[in-house]
Amino acid sequence: MKPELVVGAAAIYDNFLPDQLWQRIWTLLESAPYARTDAQRWDKVWTLADGSILRSHEWVAMAPEWEVKLSGVSPEQQRSSSPPPLTKFLGHLRNLLKEHSEMPEIKRIQMTPYVWPPKSSISWHSDGPSSNSSRVGAFSYYAHKQWNAEWGGEFLLTELDETFKQSAFDNTEMSEGILAKGFGVWASPKPNRLVVNPSDMYHKVAK
Repeated sequence: MKPELVVGAAAIYDNFLPDQLWQRIWTLLESAPYARTDAQRWDKVWTLADGSILRSHEWVAMAPEWEVKLSGVSPEQQRSSSPPPLTKFLGHLRNLLKEHSEMPEIKRIQMTPYVWPPKSSISWHSDGPSSNSSRVGAFSYYAHKQWNAEWGGEFLLTELDETFKQSAFDNTEMSEGILAKGFGVWASPKPNRLVVNPSDMYHKVAK
């Protein structure tokens, strides 16, 4: 699958899933339970201005078996917790990542569904320098069936030459670094679109 756009090691892919699998993923996410991201802990990547984003279960798959498992549950619960649509989704994702020329070997993939209410966002951040972490990148898949260009939610990316301190209360250093560059690219949350970005690339989601 060829990307619609490549920015450094980031890439955007349209029509990622076949229609039937897309529908099965959408149905699964419609029925999934959700809770506020700050219900149990405050992950500081979400700032006070980002709103109340909802998060569902965390699913994890690891090499070499790549079996999709629900994180943090007993073996008994695991036996009935691996939805076939997620297994098929993982297969499509792994095949695409293998084609990505700048992607290192992947040994673990985590999948967490989110719901973004109106006026919610996530502020500028990186997922951590890949040189200091086992995390090499992230992906965003838009499972919804419809979007309007006026609804916002754009995925913004910018390439910076250095890493800045990230703080929930004072983002001055990072803000100055982003403004010094002053430009980047954006991708609409177009249905059935996949965005892949390296962990050290600064990005945000507009309200």
